[in-house]
Amino acid sequence: MLFLVRYGEISLKSRQVRKQFEKGLVRNILALCKKGGLDASASMARGRIFIDGPKGVGKVLEKCFGVVSFSVILQCRSDIKEIELLVLKAAKEIRSSDSFRIKAKRQWKGFPLGSMKTEALLGSAVVDAVGARVNLSKPDKTIHVEIAKNSSQVFSEKIAGPGGMPFGSAGKGILLLSGRDSALAGWLMMKRGMSVIALHVGDGKKRIKEMLGLLQALSAYAPGEIRFVLVPSKPGSEEEVFGLAEELRGKEKALGVVTGDLMKGALERKGAVYSPLVGLNEKEASELAEKTGIGKKRARFDLSLVDFNSASPVRLLVSDKDVRLAAVSQRHQKRLN
Repeated sequence: MLFLVRYGEISLKSRQVRKQFEKGLVRNILALCKKGGLDASASMARGRIFIDGPKGVGKVLEKCFGVVSFSVILQCRSDIKEIELLVLKAAKEIRSSDSFRIKAKRQWKGFPLGSMKTEALLGSAVVDAVGARVNLSKPDKTIHVEIAKNSSQVFSEKIAGPGGMPFGSAGKGILLLSGRDSALAGWLMMKRGMSVIALHVGDGKKRIKEMLGLLQALSAYAPGEIRFVLVPSKPGSEEEVFGLAEELRGKEKALGVVTGDLMKGALERKGAVYSPLVGLNEKEASELAEKTGIGKKRARFDLSLVDFNSASPVRLLVSDKDVRLAAVSQRHQKRLN
């Protein structure tokens, strides 16, 4: 299948910067496909990204930050007869009782027909083929036709992606993970392009499993695994825990600490702090959790990797499928004080 991928904010960048973001988005899409066991390839033309792969690529694009929308497309040469054949193929989904419209976009001005004439010609062919009626204001179905110099695309559906900026395009942040709200804060910062390193202080096994479940849900949106620093000891004061996050931020050269604080907590923080939930109420946060899948029950985890008799941090890599110990240098094994 061939997918046409659309992005939003990236297009506002300068030409040179836009190319870097486009390459980052393509890299993330292919990494997510590989992570899901999907064989896919990518190409670019006219500021558009095309992904060739199996049906499952659609599920990947729905969770790839930077993707505003995508469509499964049919492609041919920019010849009106060939375009008509693809339009009639797409029109097989239209019932005779449905209304429809053709929406043509002529990007190549050398095409002999204007957009309105193209729409009229193709619409007439669909009426003759399926007997459906035309409705230009509120159609049941819309068939889109985009005409460029070297090729034309036909599609009938636009599927929303998560939007935002490509993951990893805006530096690193330390996610102070304590529950659903902090995980949602991590998701919102990931949507803005930040890659996160999660930190949790606590020795309760049930609680740790909950944190791993939240990270597993977050990892579905990341092209790789999410790094998780777990300090398996009883948490001290809130200031001490936040101090650990600040220390880790310095070691990782991260931009700041991400928290799930609401307004009051956010105002009391000092230092480089990101609290993206300040604009949400509880109902909106719950709706976002439902939409993203964060907070839903996940698989059980084997906690034999964690030494609960030591207060030294355990570094884990969490994916949406498993959890494993990170291979780290001796320098990074030092205990956080």
